[in-house]
Amino acid sequence: MSKLLSVQESVQHIAESISAVLNFETMVLDENLQIIAGTGKYARQIGSFEAETFIPEEYLYKYILRIGGTYVVNDINDPLYGPELYGETGEICCAIPYHTGCVGVVSLVSFTDEQKQRLVDNSVPICNYLMYMSQLISSFLSNHENFEKLNMQTKTLNEVINASPHCILVLNENGYITEFNRKARDFLQHNKNRFWGILGKNIDTFWDGAFSTFSEETKPFKNQEITFSSKGGDVRLLVSSSSIREGDKIKSIVIFFDDMNEAKNNAVKILNSSSDALNDIKG
Repeated sequence: MSKLLSVQESVQHIAESISAVLNFETMVLDENLQIIAGTGKYARQIGSFEAETFIPEEYLYKYILRIGGTYVVNDINDPLYGPELYGETGEICCAIPYHTGCVGVVSLVSFTDEQKQRLVDNSVPICNYLMYMSQLISSFLSNHENFEKLNMQTKTLNEVINASPHCILVLNENGYITEFNRKARDFLQHNKNRFWGILGKNIDTFWDGAFSTFSEETKPFKNQEITFSSKGGDVRLLVSSSSIREGDKIKSIVIFFDDMNEAKNNAVKILNSSSDALNDIKG
């Protein structure tokens, strides 16, 4: 898939800005020579491919993609200009750099002699402006790809957290739940608690005095049994916790916990399984 297609809307806004500032029709091609943004006649051609796409020879756009930089066409008889003309009188192209290569071309086109003369007379500042706008497109693309990577990392981390055999909660500095995994949600939303939806609720809503227990502890809990009172009765938990601080101030608290009865049952199952395996070996 074309990289620039992922930020097509932003690229179209940039093309319109270029046309508004310089008063020329603007076209943006991707690395496959597909028109992904444009103004004037090129706005109607978005999604189509330049004629150069369909021939093996290298003309202007393939050249720019390979070489990079800018190119000024002040003579339509330039051997690079082609393979077909549709009333153009001149053009300035600028590669869109990305990492070590080019992902597209920004093109400014003249269709009258007056436009051509203005293009040629102002070619240096126009080239500088197009290079700036090409870098802007490149930064949009970089930001988009970084966001996609971060989004994928977040999804992966969520899957890892949700696959944990432990209940996990994250509290902010005031004891409100900001993150949780499915097992913690299911545990807290158990019918006896009568609370459907836990995000943004204070931990004390579920367990009386829980926030002070975790926030006032100078050392993190590690596999410690704690009993809290709740609306459904006492809750016995096996808890580990860790706080994130700025200086002496708590910014968040991460809590790993299991129902004590469930933890004991799991331990018994593991011991029985290990005993059975050992007997099989002896046998």
